[in-house]
Amino acid sequence: KDRTSFARLNGQPAVALEITKRSGTNIIENNLAVRQMIAQFTAGWPENVQVTFSQDKMTFTQTMLSELQNNIVSAVLLVMIVVVGALGLRSGLLVGVAIPGSFLLGILIISMLGLTMNMVVMFSLILAVGMLVDGAIVVTEFADRRMAEGASRMSAYGEASKRMAWPIIASTATTLAAFAPLLFWPGIVGEFMAFLPITLIATLTASLLMALIFVPTLGAYFGKASSLSPKTAARYHAMEGGDIDKIGGIVGLYVKVLKFFVKPAPMPLITAIGSVVLLVGAAMLYAQHGTGVIFFPNVDPDNARVLVHARGNMSVEERDSLVRNVEDRVLLVDGIRTVYTRTGARDQGGSDPADVIGTMYVEFFDWHERRPASEILTQIREDTANIPGVRVEAREPEEGPPTGKALRLELASPDPEALNLAVERINAAIQNLPGLIDYDDSRPIPGIEWRLSVDRNQAGRFGADVVSVGNVVKLVTNGIKVGDYRPDDADEEVDIVVRFPES
Repeated sequence: KDRTSFARLNGQPAVALEITKRSGTNIIENNLAVRQMIAQFTAGWPENVQVTFSQDKMTFTQTMLSELQNNIVSAVLLVMIVVVGALGLRSGLLVGVAIPGSFLLGILIISMLGLTMNMVVMFSLILAVGMLVDGAIVVTEFADRRMAEGASRMSAYGEASKRMAWPIIASTATTLAAFAPLLFWPGIVGEFMAFLPITLIATLTASLLMALIFVPTLGAYFGKASSLSPKTAARYHAMEGGDIDKIGGIVGLYVKVLKFFVKPAPMPLITAIGSVVLLVGAAMLYAQHGTGVIFFPNVDPDNARVLVHARGNMSVEERDSLVRNVEDRVLLVDGIRTVYTRTGARDQGGSDPADVIGTMYVEFFDWHERRPASEILTQIREDTANIPGVRVEAREPEEGPPTGKALRLELASPDPEALNLAVERINAAIQNLPGLIDYDDSRPIPGIEWRLSVDRNQAGRFGADVVSVGNVVKLVTNGIKVGDYRPDDADEEVDIVVRFPES
């Protein structure tokens, strides 16, 4: 067969296998299996044949999971430092039990629902770390105070779990109520974000069980009263039922501020009105002077695509010649680790415009070893802008659901000539428009149609007919199928095609 595509890696000829995982499968397990199979398959190959892997998403996934795990561990340690510093070592450890316990119960619920461990779930766990210890802190602190007043461990933690049950349940329920509406978020975004409320609801519900059942049970056996100074004991007595004006420290300052805002009328009304004004005013102020709202933050990508556009009826060799000119300049740009070039073959799904004759998949070095990706892509556009006959587009990968280009202009006309003329004028205008980059033209590429007229009288003199003449045309183009066979190592039959040599 004639060659229909070219593939190169860093400018060297290559045979490229583009591997895509099925939906719902584990990308790390898949890629490890692929690497193992390729290692076995290529074990006896010559040394001058190199087998390399480019744009392996497994590495990115492992890095992302590792960073999320580190963030979870850091968050747990910071929470534990704060709790131990405020409540003491023994009470702090009792509260700390609520963190892994709530995580395990929450992950068990997620597993029972058939959900996978992913980026949103791990982010939700980070978000939940600071909230799931609230109930355990309240129970432990109340029991600690009761033991300081002379109560036994068993009675102190039993009373704490009973007296604090409804406040803790109400506090957790209000938090869950804030996240519950996210469960009904429709569309693709809703499917993506549903992991957040599900994880938080599962984890915070588990923290409720930890705070009211497991922590009091452990505290009844391992709890120990903290030693109270006379000043601290007097403060506790004032808070329980004495003179609140005698409370000192940060709590005393809070009491004084609260007293000011709850003075007799009209102070409560002024406080309420001021709160509403502050709430509405903050939203209006951000709407007028804020920096805007985006769903996915702009992060520095680790790869990009360079599309080479050209219009015309060209052979694959002509297309590859143009793409190679672009490739040679891209390879000279600093900050790029690998460049996988593909000429002729289209992307699966056909999302690229029809005039794309070649695609380069560019993989950058790690972000701390290079300049920003935006600068690299800008240099690619500048270095390839003066190549005649082609237009180069450098695309960053889209984050989240695909959204397409920022601007879209549709033209319609019953006259194809007028339509083409209008598109040409618009293309000429936007090429010089400042700030506009990477535009597409979805018109079909021009082609050449060959029509062969058979002189039947002349053909009849030689005993030939239209079919015979057509077969000769096939012999000098794609060839004639004369049969088929199935090799021993193949599952499908292979066509036997005969055609004349190119000469």
